[in-house]
Amino acid sequence: MSLTEPERLSAGNVLHNRDDLFSLLNDWLEFSWIRALDIALVKLLAKLDPDAEPLVLLAIALVSHQLGHGHICLDLPSVLRDPDLALLLPPEGRAAEQQPMLPSELLAAVSQQRWLAALASSALLYRHAEHASAKPLVLVDGRVYLYRYWQYESTVAQHLVQRIDTQMPLAADFSQRLTALFNEPLMVAGERQTDWQKVACAMAAQGQLTLITGGPGTGKTTTVVRLLALLQQSALEAGQALRIQLAAPTGKAAARLTESIGQQVASLPVEKRVQENIPTEVTTLHRLLGSLPGTRHFRHNSNNPLIVDVLVIDEASM
Repeated sequence: MSLTEPERLSAGNVLHNRDDLFSLLNDWLEFSWIRALDIALVKLLAKLDPDAEPLVLLAIALVSHQLGHGHICLDLPSVLRDPDLALLLPPEGRAAEQQPMLPSELLAAVSQQRWLAALASSALLYRHAEHASAKPLVLVDGRVYLYRYWQYESTVAQHLVQRIDTQMPLAADFSQRLTALFNEPLMVAGERQTDWQKVACAMAAQGQLTLITGGPGTGKTTTVVRLLALLQQSALEAGQALRIQLAAPTGKAAARLTESIGQQVASLPVEKRVQENIPTEVTTLHRLLGSLPGTRHFRHNSNNPLIVDVLVIDEASM
């Protein structure tokens, strides 16, 4: 289809007329900007709410589009701030002289307040109230979710909070063991500084979930290895070694950590048996969880959890 100027839709018409919106979505589909699945979902939900405004249907198309790119929701403030960048439309390498209306053109005159009001008036929107029935869309702080994915995120968040709030008991000699692993004071220009690696190690040992962040060369791997030594040392003296697993999102990240952690373990100021009980082989997350061929499922899940005491995930932000 070649879009000539007279045939080109206007933003005003698209945002006020459902048929014009579907015409634009079909143009986007023809240029491979969105998927047939995205439009099919819009059509299905449009039947459930014949009064849904075009902005509501547009939100459905875009939240489905975002899911296809690995994003769990549609963040309205980000989209309105820079629609083309937030939605990655047009896709890289697919821009053309004769192309459909860009998201930035379509949303130029749309405010967040207007979009939120349209969503709030729709019968498709879930109402956050006790005993409220499930609806296809959920709106939380300017983020639009499909109900199922909002449930996924909420469940994960609940488990994370539960782990963060759980304090682990420390051995009576924990402080001495920690000092033995971090036995040299951090000195800068002749002045003693706070050893944040030591602080991170101490905090991680007390909780069920810890995030250790820092730029390259700040000692994240050093901190993790010493934490594992600290935990394994106490476990071995209690008569039962900890089951420790190391993982990373990609094979490249796993190989890099395997090399780095092996060197760190070898230089630890601990007994040989402690070193031998700290793994140095890193696997990918897919292999660790047991990816089932031909499906999106894994052998290990909430009903069949990993049998580990300590799990370290490198490059978790990936």
